[in-house]
Amino acid sequence: MRYDRPGKLPRNAIDLSIIAFGEGAPRTEKSHDGRRTGVVVTAFYDNSANHLVAKSLVRSQTMTAAELNLHVNLDGLPSRMQGVLKAATNLVAIGLNSTTSITPESFVIPDLPMHHRYDSNNQWTLDAAKSIWEYWILRNGFRDIAEATSGLLEEIQRVLSYWQLSFLQSERGELLGDDWNELVVKKGRQFHKRTLPQKIEFFEKQYQFSVDLDLLRQVLSINAARNCFVHRGGVVAAEDAGFSGVLDLEWSALVALAIVDGKEQEVHPPQIFEGGTKIGVATRPRSKRVPIVESLEVNATEFAQMGWTLYIFSQSCAHRLESYGRERGIEFNLTAI
Repeated sequence: MRYDRPGKLPRNAIDLSIIAFGEGAPRTEKSHDGRRTGVVVTAFYDNSANHLVAKSLVRSQTMTAAELNLHVNLDGLPSRMQGVLKAATNLVAIGLNSTTSITPESFVIPDLPMHHRYDSNNQWTLDAAKSIWEYWILRNGFRDIAEATSGLLEEIQRVLSYWQLSFLQSERGELLGDDWNELVVKKGRQFHKRTLPQKIEFFEKQYQFSVDLDLLRQVLSINAARNCFVHRGGVVAAEDAGFSGVLDLEWSALVALAIVDGKEQEVHPPQIFEGGTKIGVATRPRSKRVPIVESLEVNATEFAQMGWTLYIFSQSCAHRLESYGRERGIEFNLTAI
């Protein structure tokens, strides 16, 4: 079986060509005499729309097995993450750039026939409103990019389950409806119910697939910070800190470097160097520790850097998936989009 990377498909795509039958199969119909008939489905999975888009649907004769042809574009994984990061980054930028335009009239929701004022004894000053606004924008942007990790892992699970079907077809020569139900439907539901750390364990136990451990540690810490924001309003609690008593937040930053006297030095514009200084770009680790009861805060620089962390994690997952497939006999066609 041959897989295109990237194939002549939408940028975010897993392409499925399925002949399926059986109870719970993706597409089945009964003939006029009640027998189960197979249906040929050619579809592509659009990550951005999160559904299967049918390209053709042709009835076949009654059959007792199924054939499966897959076209998997692994570049769809980082492309999907890029879409989330682009939207979140743009919205955060719009929000932060509008801070200076906040006026007393900004506290009134437009086009409402009736307005409600809560906690009228504690009015916001303009300075307080601007500070709270910036915090709210960054917190929600952070939540959006952190939650994109779950969508990435769901896509990886789909690829692995479809590949497992193809391995079974190669070994046995045919597929049954029960195979689809067990390997795709049932496993997909089991995976969806798990937490992010449990999903990583699911990959290892079910498929012997692992992700980069250093990046995983950073991603899990970003997810822990997301949980703190969503469930505890950004105030670190024991659930966030664990036995250490602090929430350890780690990420990677894309930085400019200069080589000065044989040593690396991070560049912070508008820094000036001698004309012959060597300048480069590299990824470097970042971290912060927030004790229990203290507020977790993320500034604009940290937000951008954590977005970069999630992007390189998605790239790493795509590369590891390709290596995983090659080790198991999957061939990839390097064709232009």
